[in-house]
Amino acid sequence: MSTYLMMTKLGPADAIAVTEKLKAVLKRLVAEHGEQAVNPEVIAAAKTLFKDGEPLRGLVPSTYRDRRDLDRATDVCITAIASVSELKLSAYDQKHVELTERQEQERKAAQLVLDTLYGEGTSFLRDRWSAQFGTTEGYMQKAGTKAVTKAIDALGLTGLMGLARELHELYGQRMGFTTSETASEASPLMRWHESLEAYIGTVIGKHGRNRSLRDELTAPYEEIAATVRAMTAAKVGSRSTGEAKGDAAEAPAPTPVAGDEPPPTREDR
Repeated sequence: MSTYLMMTKLGPADAIAVTEKLKAVLKRLVAEHGEQAVNPEVIAAAKTLFKDGEPLRGLVPSTYRDRRDLDRATDVCITAIASVSELKLSAYDQKHVELTERQEQERKAAQLVLDTLYGEGTSFLRDRWSAQFGTTEGYMQKAGTKAVTKAIDALGLTGLMGLARELHELYGQRMGFTTSETASEASPLMRWHESLEAYIGTVIGKHGRNRSLRDELTAPYEEIAATVRAMTAAKVGSRSTGEAKGDAAEAPAPTPVAGDEPPPTREDR
């Protein structure tokens, strides 16, 4: 039984899975033991959790293919900006003809974009979706600075960067990592986690001495949270092992976790 001092944060798809499992468990327990035995306050807390889980359905595309395609579209834009910058820098990196002032400006612009936005390449695009979003958020902040904006414009990439930014914002909203500025301060996923914590606290408070019933009421969360923790630990362990061996190759694609699957492999495309 978890102490619940540090609850595992779940993605939208995992949160929906917990909600659906808990609905089935609660229905069965009420049928077997009655509402009073399960406890009206526990039932009320569960209903609040169910209600807060509904908005999450709009954050998660209906199929894995939909999520993969959104991720791929974002990756293609970010990779294209890097590729164009690299090609221009490579083209200008010659000693046969003296560059004009405009050509030299483009060369410097390409160098600035690569140094500022792609100092560590594009390997972050193969991270888990939540990790990739965090890295891309930093990328977009750098891309919004005056110097980089000017460089992007000099390279003729303003339109492509604008598309990348729009896709990134949609990415965050669909995956449940962010909300639009017009939304309430707490995102739907944050509200769901708050309701989950309130539900777990109510279950422990009302069934502290009834371990059997308490465990059944918390099992839907425990099972999925345990899977997420195991997958995360395995990913971290595999990367640590690679670093210890001095492996310069790129890290393998992480094991998919519901709601936070990795980008598609070459075969998927």
